[in-house]
Amino acid sequence: MTSSSPFRDPRFRFRPDAADLRVPADSAGSGGPVHDSGPQLDVRVTSVGGGRYRARVAGDVDLDSARQLEWALAAALHTSETELAVDLAAVTFADCAALNTLLRLHTLARETGRTFVLDAPSAQVERLLQLTGTRGTFTVRSSPTGTERGEPVADEQ
Repeated sequence: MTSSSPFRDPRFRFRPDAADLRVPADSAGSGGPVHDSGPQLDVRVTSVGGGRYRARVAGDVDLDSARQLEWALAAALHTSETELAVDLAAVTFADCAALNTLLRLHTLARETGRTFVLDAPSAQVERLLQLTGTRGTFTVRSSPTGTERGEPVADEQ
């Protein structure tokens, strides 16, 4: 399918109550998200409550994998009601294709009234943002906490 918008592609929609969605780098032509991780890129999307979603991205984001990342994050953004936080701590490589993907998703979030947050960018992502002068474009949290990570909140004693 050659749709210009991931929002229109039913292969990349998932149930809001889905606990985990993983999209390997080679899934764009495979009929949709699958549950086997690819060697280059792994994206896991979870609901953290309150209409917010969190995506954990691991591996290389380059010209070969950026489209799959964009589709996975756009689907999560579409499903979210308020915010998509993207954990980039495990990104091992990021080039201009990664940056363009993040910029497009930031614009899409703004146009649809949602918040797009970059959580804990890896050194590679941080360097890319700094070198291109785009860090100030994004909301960046250096260290996500508790429920923002989709982790249960510990009982207070």
